[in-house]
Amino acid sequence: MDLYNNNRLLQPNQKVLEILQTAWESERENEACLKKLMKLAKNPEDKETLRMSHMDEHKHARYFADIYKKLSGQPIPQGSPISQRPLNWDLYSECEKMMYNFTENVEFYRRIYFGFSESDLRDILFEIITDELNMAVKMTHICNKNRELF
Repeated sequence: MDLYNNNRLLQPNQKVLEILQTAWESERENEACLKKLMKLAKNPEDKETLRMSHMDEHKHARYFADIYKKLSGQPIPQGSPISQRPLNWDLYSECEKMMYNFTENVEFYRRIYFGFSESDLRDILFEIITDELNMAVKMTHICNKNRELF
């Protein structure tokens, strides 16, 4: 299916574009948080898990920016700098927060998924959703391994 009419869908809904921008911002915030969490992790396996999750979040941000551009014909507005919540220096509690964040993202991205009928956009969102679920499981594992340390 050709999504484009002169590089744009006809009249994209402004609300859809705002939702995509919110999703992009969330992924950028998670990416920044995971980068900081990598510094907290002592175990090489945990560091690698966090690094891979960081890479996934970067990929998701790129996907949302690409979808935004496909729908609007414009690059995603960069706006204000990505807000970064302050981190505790406690790997367990920070991974627990990320676990809940990933599961909240799944719920939010499911609503976006059901808003599209184009299979290529739904495929991208399905990949993002499954990645978020996978990262939530990995954060749970890190929490369980590190619970007794705190």
